Amino acid sequence: MSVALLDHPGRWSEEQYFALGATPNRIELIDGGLWVSPAPNKPHQDISFLLMAGIRPAARAVGLRAYQAANVRLRTDRIVIPDLVVADTDPKGGVIEASEVAVICEIVSPSNAAN
Repeated sequence: MSVALLDHPGRWSEEQYFALGATPNRIELIDGGLWVSPAPNKPHQDISFLLMAGIRPAARAVGLRAYQAANVRLRTDRIVIPDLVVADTDPKGGVIEASEVAVICEIVSPSNAAN
């Protein structure tokens, strides 16, 4: 479940988005608006950990990197935070470009599966 976040005059820029820094919730920039999701619950985190444990060695074997909850820029002013990302990207920096992505994984909870 995501909801709009923060009353802000006008659109949020990527610069303003990144200036928020680390937060306990996942905040995504979607077309100039901020969207927040609550922190993942324990079962969600368990699934994410197990997927990462299986995916990471395979990704490394072919020269890719695997990340959990990383910023992915789909286009200007659209930065999402999927559960897992496999990408051909520099380990430095705070964002993975869509063109670098090989696999994105989003874990869907039963309550959101019907939506």
